[in-house]
Amino acid sequence: MTTTIRSVKINPTETITTLDLDGANSGTDIAAAIDCRMFAVVDLADSIDLFVDDEGLINGSTLNLPATVLAHLLGNPTVIFGTAIAVGTTPDGKTVVPRALSVIRYRYSYFVNVLR
Repeated sequence: MTTTIRSVKINPTETITTLDLDGANSGTDIAAAIDCRMFAVVDLADSIDLFVDDEGLINGSTLNLPATVLAHLLGNPTVIFGTAIAVGTTPDGKTVVPRALSVIRYRYSYFVNVLR
């Protein structure tokens, strides 16, 4: 039985979509979705993790302003380059469907409205 993990894909172009990851191959799916060789995890508040290109700063990836602002709003003052994938986490660190999916969408829509 394959577990599907619903995630949120945040592109540097200010588009946000949902993405289903294969729970058994989530690492491969994440690397393919953000088009990277290696990814890093950015820990955020509200039990949310962002998977990002570990080499985004040095490989010419585009600044991801929406993901950067989201990270700042959720307690991690970091700069994100390239596409980011947001997932939920359990207290023991397992990746799950984000319980705070509505938080991501709300923060993102707030950010987009402020920029316009």
